Amino acid sequence: MSYDLHITRRSSWDDRSGPAINSREWQKLIASDPELSLYTDVGVEHEGLVASYRNHEGALRWDDGEVIAKNPEITLVVKMVAIAERLGARVQGDDGEIYQSDGTPLDDAQSGSGPSSDSSANVEDSFATRSDSEARQPESASFQVGSRVRDWRGRRGRVTAIDRQAAHGLGRLTVLFDDGNELSFALVAPGVELETDSGS
Repeated sequence: MSYDLHITRRSSWDDRSGPAINSREWQKLIASDPELSLYTDVGVEHEGLVASYRNHEGALRWDDGEVIAKNPEITLVVKMVAIAERLGARVQGDDGEIYQSDGTPLDDAQSGSGPSSDSSANVEDSFATRSDSEARQPESASFQVGSRVRDWRGRRGRVTAIDRQAAHGLGRLTVLFDDGNELSFALVAPGVELETDSGS
């Protein structure tokens, strides 16, 4: 069975009303990344929108505002997370789990297991065995609606919403950045931190 990972800016990859990665951004990223190459053995509808990474020919496909990979190996997942960071996005699996820079989903990071050829089974098992008391939210406890935050690029913004039950208990943090962009992050590892300085 196929299991997709999505490079997305949306709070949930299947929320079509959320912020999209446009095709021109994706094409510019392909052209600027020496590890990616345009994959041309595609139909007209995907021309210029599919990339290869190392020996993963045609593995990354832009479609409807996101970049998708089917059943990616961990080396490709690691690359996807790096791409997502450049695009101000994140990598999310079909079941809503968020992947981190070592290529593992957040829930698997603590157990020491990572994605395998059957990632969906790993994710389902992880969620099935996790109790409510294990929900990892202490690191996000200090976030409040209205908190000023800063992302890894130094962009500043304000928390506009917190949903601790979203994404299978991972939670969702929504930030409106000062530049007008609104992004959502997994609450357990949001990619933003509280601003500690009192200036600006």
